[in-house]
Amino acid sequence: MKSIRSIVLKDFVYPEQVKSLIPPEEFVLFDIETTGLSHSHNHVILIGYIVFDGQDFILHQLFCENRNEERKILVEFQKVLEEKAYYISYNGRAFDIPFLNSRYKIHDIPCELKKYRNLDIMRLVKLNRDYFNLPDFKLKTVEKFLGIERQDTISGKESVELYDLYEKIQTHELEEKILLHNYEDILYLLKCLDIVKFAQLDSLYAESPVKIQFADISAFLMEIKTKGDQLTLVLQSENFSDREYYDYASVVTWAYNSSKNELTLTCPIFTLIIEGHSYQFADVDLMAYYDSQFNQMSYEDKMSHLITEAGVKKHYNIYRLISECFKHFHTNF
Repeated sequence: MKSIRSIVLKDFVYPEQVKSLIPPEEFVLFDIETTGLSHSHNHVILIGYIVFDGQDFILHQLFCENRNEERKILVEFQKVLEEKAYYISYNGRAFDIPFLNSRYKIHDIPCELKKYRNLDIMRLVKLNRDYFNLPDFKLKTVEKFLGIERQDTISGKESVELYDLYEKIQTHELEEKILLHNYEDILYLLKCLDIVKFAQLDSLYAESPVKIQFADISAFLMEIKTKGDQLTLVLQSENFSDREYYDYASVVTWAYNSSKNELTLTCPIFTLIIEGHSYQFADVDLMAYYDSQFNQMSYEDKMSHLITEAGVKKHYNIYRLISECFKHFHTNF
């Protein structure tokens, strides 16, 4: 196994839009290379990742000189993951994370990457497809949109073929081609964070692993459901309680499954139909968390409590609502 380390992008400016949600010292940005697409039969042979050391963004590569070294690079990457709260990837939720989790399980390594801790830039781009007007969602297409030019010209498929050949003859030239492909994938993925400057704010909240923090309680939003006059929010919280907890006596209800670290929060909502258009708002009058009633609020305050518009969720407002619920829950716990 080879571990390659280099300092990268001293002049890279971490976007403020992301910094407020994911502090640079708390994330690892990564990309993997594999011998194929099968979680059960193929191997991880290269993991490239970038971390921030407080001053510079540092790029690392963990490379298997043969596929039998897979366990070694998985263990090394596990150490990195244990130190970071968030992950940044490109198509990571669909490919990299499930692949890594499967290989960790096969090797009986106690490590699992949580999808709710991941910012998947591809998913963010897809949410803004109408604004970016891209022909597809490939990483190289996004790079072109941002004016990024690569040195390597090989595809992921060609990289697999090169590695098969490398295992047989192990030349320095082949190794450099494989490493360069992965190096530029993660190097330019870091630069692709600039895409957030062109994205809608709500889409960033929809895809970012936003930590909801109040006092000593923290949680990540997993699922949003609306049905009738009720909004149901499912959150993951490892420190909400050390026991089962249920409170159905209030207008806002709470249920915590300690074995799953799963918190279910329900809030009342109401629906307005205006010119055939559906708007769902948090029912602030029933919740009684605010000084004024809904009809007395300014237009801006009313719209800050909008939960869905024509069925489209307003994630930024939902996060604000959760924080308000936590605030009142904590004072009465």
